[in-house]
Amino acid sequence: MKWQVGTLLVLLLVGSMPAAAQGFLWNAEFYNNPDLQGSPALTRQDAAIAFDWGGGAPAPGVNADSFSARWVAEPFFNAGAHRFSVVADDSVRVWVDTVLLIDTFQEPLVGQIVSADIALDQGVHRVRVEYREVGGNASIFVSWAESSAGSAANIFPAFPALTSGPWTAEYYANPALAGSPTLIQSEISPNHDWGSASPVASLPVDNWSARWTSVQALEAGDYQITVRADDGVRVQVNGSTLIDQFQPSAGQTATAAFTLPVGQHTVIIEFVEYEGAAYLNYSLERRTSPAAAISGPYAVVTDAYRLNVRALPDADKGAVIARINQGDIYPVIGRRADGSWWQIQVDDLVGWVSGRYVTVTGAENVPVIEDGIALATEARCAGAPPPRLAIGRSGRVTPELSNNLRAQASTDAALLGQIPAGGVFTVVGGPQCARGLYWWQVRYNGITGWTPEGGGGQYWLEPMD
Repeated sequence: MKWQVGTLLVLLLVGSMPAAAQGFLWNAEFYNNPDLQGSPALTRQDAAIAFDWGGGAPAPGVNADSFSARWVAEPFFNAGAHRFSVVADDSVRVWVDTVLLIDTFQEPLVGQIVSADIALDQGVHRVRVEYREVGGNASIFVSWAESSAGSAANIFPAFPALTSGPWTAEYYANPALAGSPTLIQSEISPNHDWGSASPVASLPVDNWSARWTSVQALEAGDYQITVRADDGVRVQVNGSTLIDQFQPSAGQTATAAFTLPVGQHTVIIEFVEYEGAAYLNYSLERRTSPAAAISGPYAVVTDAYRLNVRALPDADKGAVIARINQGDIYPVIGRRADGSWWQIQVDDLVGWVSGRYVTVTGAENVPVIEDGIALATEARCAGAPPPRLAIGRSGRVTPELSNNLRAQASTDAALLGQIPAGGVFTVVGGPQCARGLYWWQVRYNGITGWTPEGGGGQYWLEPMD
């Protein structure tokens, strides 16, 4: 299949070669080593750099693997900006006069289009192309065309068959995504860790920017995008800005939750590097809808990129026990009377989040908790003895009978096991009132579940301290 694509590219290149690239010959040298060392094994003249050798050798006397080549020509160019485009397996370098315009020798971009722009005066300019083949299939295609400043049209005029890559990356030699990109290429992912170096030789180490664009076919549903960047990042989906942190930063994580219909969706990620280290981490995940994942009241993080979950409903005294992201959804099991704090379940942890940063759904029957004790009305838990347990403390089952441990605070919920009479457990959540019983979420013998505190005027659980 790769040979067929390469053959198609040869036909496209020969048939659509820009006028500026015709009327001259390349002086070619082939070497039987990957480093262009020593005397060439073959010298010849080529009308175009448009080859797909597959797994074979370029010519008799040249290796099929571990070889290199150099082409030099002096074409005539009109004055203005010109866009050079290459695609190769394995590596390629392109000089125009003394400017190293494209270089993938350190990081081969096999099968990916790499483009870069350069402004040229009218006249003859020296173009040098170097190629390295390590192993496997071998191919290289090189062409150029005049490009209009600021125009996104005809980005890859010589390679129409390869323009539908997963991400189109545009790199700019300024921090404002301004003017024409210095480098355009197809990339598998926007995830990169450049360290303190620049992405390519044609970009500065600091004060540059980039944009990745991808059209993705997605199913209908709820999604979450997560990005972590040094420095700034901006994310758009179908023209709507979901994340906007386009300023200096040191690796903050940002998330955004959203819902999409089935179909094609355009995702654009913009990045800026000011100074120091540079990296970008991106992920898109399908989320389970709140109704399907949570059977009771739930909270969605809506007004914070990262939200602290605290041991107590107090920003000063409550220790941070977890951090959750914008768009995250968690069950709600308690609240302050004024809604200033909400108690949520985060995996095996129970903690508090500020009401300023969450939107709560189905909170009508969420118990009010003060000092670790739920304040419930007689109508909601009539007949149940007042709660005596507290979150974070130990309790035990009274000596008479064992207590069932269930998946939810309900006698209809799945049975997870039993805590025997006298069994000691740790309280991790609650209480919740259901069917006239106070239920606590406890951890016993490695199992976390819900168990009732008492009923009929009797306690089935008692505090240990």
